[in-house]
Amino acid sequence: MAPRTYRNLPLVVGCGVAGAAFAVLFLLLVLADRGASPRGGSATELYLIALVLAAVLLRATRLRVRVDDEGVTACTLVRTHRIPWSDLVGAVADRRGLVLLRAEAPPVLVQSLGQTALARWLRPGTQGTDVAAALDAEVARRA
Repeated sequence: MAPRTYRNLPLVVGCGVAGAAFAVLFLLLVLADRGASPRGGSATELYLIALVLAAVLLRATRLRVRVDDEGVTACTLVRTHRIPWSDLVGAVADRRGLVLLRAEAPPVLVQSLGQTALARWLRPGTQGTDVAAALDAEVARRA
């Protein structure tokens, strides 16, 4: 099986652009060093907010599911889950995201590959349902 990576491309691009914008904003605030918070304090709060938003948004660009011969790798916002084929029972896409069902451990939720209400309204199958169907077929093939 050739390795395959599933991503929510609009989310990745949007988060990458927004994260880069907040990083530039942070640099501009540091270089200008004259910004003040609305309540008259120092600019430290603005620096921290811009830096945290940039870090979270740039981290969100990692959200993905990678399928290869050894198993499935799910990169969530907080950590990376490596699930071997022997532990994967199946996958379900719902409005929360893609849920990877495991035999011996709690399920893993990948929020970036879910079914939004708009996507369900536009067409019955979304990227999340397509990925879930592909993973279910691969689990059945390996059983």
